[in-house]
Amino acid sequence: MLGDGTFFLCIGGADLGTGLDTVAVKVVAEILMVDQDKVAVKAGDTDVTPFDVGSYASSGTYFTGAAAYNAALNMKKKILEESAKILNVSVDKLTLDYPGKVVSDDGELTYTKLAQLTQSGKGTGQIIATGTFTTEESPIPYGAHFAKVEVNELTGTVKVKAFHAYQDCGTPINPDLALGQMYGAVIKSIGHTLYEQMIFDEKGKCLNPNFLDYKVPTINDIPEDFRSELVFVDEKLGPFGGKSISEIATNGAAPAIATAIYDATGVWVREYPFTAEKVLEAIREKKT
Repeated sequence: MLGDGTFFLCIGGADLGTGLDTVAVKVVAEILMVDQDKVAVKAGDTDVTPFDVGSYASSGTYFTGAAAYNAALNMKKKILEESAKILNVSVDKLTLDYPGKVVSDDGELTYTKLAQLTQSGKGTGQIIATGTFTTEESPIPYGAHFAKVEVNELTGTVKVKAFHAYQDCGTPINPDLALGQMYGAVIKSIGHTLYEQMIFDEKGKCLNPNFLDYKVPTINDIPEDFRSELVFVDEKLGPFGGKSISEIATNGAAPAIATAIYDATGVWVREYPFTAEKVLEAIREKKT
């Protein structure tokens, strides 16, 4: 707790664009009954932040979020204990209330006042709490992806006309960010399914090290019917029921598009990218 009654959160997990900082802040703000702008966050700085195994394998919300959850619970406990001394009441008579205060039947104490009293010359000192999280359990995310494609059998060109992605998200801590991750993950996986390929010569030199020759999906490649939806699940393991979904959302496009190509043409293309050349060759082989 800082001197003005706001909070400074240090987390070891690095936000790689997944919104992990926001998730951790929202978890802390929810427990401590404050607005999100009352919680500053410092992430992934080994000089000042605690250890974290890394932001990978769909572990950010679950592990870093749970560590922030535990730290916030410990902070809440210390706030109530210090407030009980100041207000001269038992801890069980106190609760936290919005926006950032401790209340009892006989009165209240704002976080700002609490910070001033604890950090003054006669106070007990700055309120600092820590939290960690380790486990052998994992809230496995699930998803279902569906693709509708148009295949030109004369050229082998594949166009994704529709794509629907449905992801088990537990209880999403930040639904907007979660949906953004899903849309981005699907477009990314459509890219490596249909376009993206590094080409090397016999000496191992990459022949297409630029975005003119190395094709990536653009706004023009977004399917006409493109939908991502979060499927709420009563998850018991994650913080507030949350779980990570970003990584699994990249796994659906390749099999969904491959199945759609088969449904349209009767041929399987099993090695991506599913270029027009590969699709046309497979169609010709089937006919012969």
